[in-house]
Amino acid sequence: MLGFLSSALALAGSVLSKKLINAVTGRDPSSITMLVVLYVIFGVGNVFLSAVMSRISVFSNTMVTQSIREDVYYGVLSSKWQAVSSLRSGDILNRINNDTTTVAGAVLTWIPTLITKLFQFVCAFVLIFHYDRAMAFIALAGSPVTVIVSSFFLGKMRKNSKETRNASSSLVSFLSESLSELKNIKAFDFVSDFKARFDCTQKVLSESLLRQNRFSVFSGTVVSLLGLLVSYSCFGWSVYRLWLGKIDFGTMAMFLQLAAYVSSAFSGLVSLVPGAVSSTVSARRLMELSSIEKEQTENAELERKFIENAHESGLTVRVESGSYSYENEKPVLRSFSFSASPGQLVALKGPSGSGKTTVFRLLLALVEGEGGFFLENSEGERIPVSAKTRSAFSFVPQGHSLFAGTVRENLLLVKPDADDEELRESLRIACALDFVLKMPNGLDSVIGEDTGGLSEGQAQRIAVARAVLKGSPVLLLDEATAALDMETEKQLARNLLSLKKKRTIIVTTHRETLLSLCDELYEV
Repeated sequence: MLGFLSSALALAGSVLSKKLINAVTGRDPSSITMLVVLYVIFGVGNVFLSAVMSRISVFSNTMVTQSIREDVYYGVLSSKWQAVSSLRSGDILNRINNDTTTVAGAVLTWIPTLITKLFQFVCAFVLIFHYDRAMAFIALAGSPVTVIVSSFFLGKMRKNSKETRNASSSLVSFLSESLSELKNIKAFDFVSDFKARFDCTQKVLSESLLRQNRFSVFSGTVVSLLGLLVSYSCFGWSVYRLWLGKIDFGTMAMFLQLAAYVSSAFSGLVSLVPGAVSSTVSARRLMELSSIEKEQTENAELERKFIENAHESGLTVRVESGSYSYENEKPVLRSFSFSASPGQLVALKGPSGSGKTTVFRLLLALVEGEGGFFLENSEGERIPVSAKTRSAFSFVPQGHSLFAGTVRENLLLVKPDADDEELRESLRIACALDFVLKMPNGLDSVIGEDTGGLSEGQAQRIAVARAVLKGSPVLLLDEATAALDMETEKQLARNLLSLKKKRTIIVTTHRETLLSLCDELYEV
């Protein structure tokens, strides 16, 4: 609506300019003052209207971009882990950030601009047609040619836009992955190699951008020349009509302004084509993320109550004839069965790559296997594991699993309302309290990315403390004590087994220290 009003003011200003020039040249001072006042009011009004439109546009664009970005990000979080893990993290980041911005811009710029430019084009054409039909058709003459030329360029635009998006994703992926592994790059003395790879990746993007720009400049020049030809034709026709005495100076000035509006409106419509192509490429990339199969986490009331009722008595984990194969690979696990009950420490032992971590992924429903995977309460009732039953598990994976922030913030992720006494107790059980209290700011000491400032063993113990604080009936430890010394490992195991609430503890380990304390041992 503001666009319509702005166009109407601009067109009314051109009619006023005609009347004002005629009043001056016709020596009619009685109407000059009023026309000048109206002309200034219309001009100033358009300036303020443009400012309001700009503010509203930025506000709306920000809100809609955030909304689309939330939808895409939440969609990725709720998608099946195995499907998402096949994509490069940098590519996902590029889509969530840049492609959402492009699509939001298309929604809030492309569609309103299309409508307002059409309105401006039609109104200006009607005004010209009212005063001079020949002039109107001259102003319209370049339109069919411009449409044909633009459609000819369309396929090339789409190809260039897709290449640029892919090259940009590759660069972001490379940066994300290399920065997250900066420690290893330095340790293995790969700095020069990664510099060369960065230069190569950046070169591909720059070449793609230059190709896109070269084509954009060429197509834009062709369209501009057509517009210039129409503009000169309109000017020549106006001069010719003025020379013949068919129109006055005011009408000629109005014709030139209206012809400029027609040309500007049509050029604006044509310029929307590259934006439309770019937004459709971005939309397809977002739709690829949206099409990833989602986890079923709705209507989890049954599972939630089942797990809550078992917090005191605990839960038994049962697997009956479970099997699993990763895509296009031989079976990792075939017809395996095991059980782990509350109060027990159960170990899975086997060589690297035998499938121990896969068992945990199956229990956490990160991947889906064949056979029966169940949680069973003290009364013998059972439910199958799924994405809805993850709250039954506290998980400590291999390697570091802490997030950038303070020790306190990492612990509170699992229990936001925990007080300092609970935090300290969970750290004590994980044999982490002493070294955390000795840190510069204790619980509020900052942990950098990649657990910067902590040893691997310290990071593992804080991760165990977080799992303990969560208080879930089942505790899964995947090589979570690999970086601890024997005495600390023993003490940690004893602390976990002495918890007030009975927990089912399942570990994967190669360490004899921990294996000697286990109630059950399964060979994988």
